Amino acid sequence: MSLPSLVLLHGFMGSSWDWEPLIGELEDAVHCVAIDLPGHGMSRDVELPCFGYEEVGDIVLRTLRRARIERPHLLGYSMGGRIALHLAARHPECFRSLTLESTSPGLDDELSRERRLAVDQQHARRIREGSLERWLEAWYRQLLFADLARDPEILGMVLRKRAENDPRLVARIVEEMSPGLQPSLWPRLASVTMPVLLISGGLDIKYQERATRMAAALPDARWRQVDAAGHAVHLLHAKEMAEIVKEFVWQGD
Repeated sequence: MSLPSLVLLHGFMGSSWDWEPLIGELEDAVHCVAIDLPGHGMSRDVELPCFGYEEVGDIVLRTLRRARIERPHLLGYSMGGRIALHLAARHPECFRSLTLESTSPGLDDELSRERRLAVDQQHARRIREGSLERWLEAWYRQLLFADLARDPEILGMVLRKRAENDPRLVARIVEEMSPGLQPSLWPRLASVTMPVLLISGGLDIKYQERATRMAAALPDARWRQVDAAGHAVHLLHAKEMAEIVKEFVWQGD
């Protein structure tokens, strides 16, 4: 019996490296395919005319077609989760299920979008005018990543990996893929009928609230919380997350 295929989309500034702990826990039960998104990881030299959700999503689809991966399960984290949700809404026939880790369907009012875009434009200016390394240190001091700060070895590795990215492209991506420019998918959640698994960390209050609301709006959703985790559940709690993902994927295969 062949293993189910699971495609993994990383978050902002991440890469396929981020998924190594989770893949190590899943490899006996699930065939994992981690994709480096344009401007990230091994694709960090890939520059697009526009880093938009549809444009990046189309590249993911072309990558899967070239690799002849048909109707896999799809898992996305944070920014990668937003891309995954756009793909599931636009191309439901292409995926068996959707897993979203620490993900939002977007901001559902114009004022919130304007404010978030202004914040991300400020981040982009700081990256362009200063040092990516210093900006990264400030970025990972956010409360979202408080649990990472308690593991200096993992945090140090994350910072070193992120610093390998091209600052010019990081600035473009933080601006062009801002949730302030993301079309809100809240009105479309009712049409995402495939099985959906929502994962959030118990220390990540903002995304717990979003997951609760998403679970109520999606026709076939379940929400699992990893109590000791923050925003990046897969980095520090790979074993627990793998058990959740394995159960979900095998139920749908």
